[in-house]
Amino acid sequence: MDITWQNGCLDHATIHPAKSTTHRIRYDDHTTELTFTHHEPTTLRAPTR
Repeated sequence: MDITWQNGCLDHATIHPAKSTTHRIRYDDHTTELTFTHHEPTTLRAPTR
């Protein structure tokens, strides 16, 4: 799954992964890879400007 922040309108996203996996998080100016652990919801927050 790829998550793309769009014009800052996405405040945050909570992901409940079915398995341990790494997702690419694309910001306006960079890309970050995060690893999600099985059954541990991870909350992503939009970068502050």
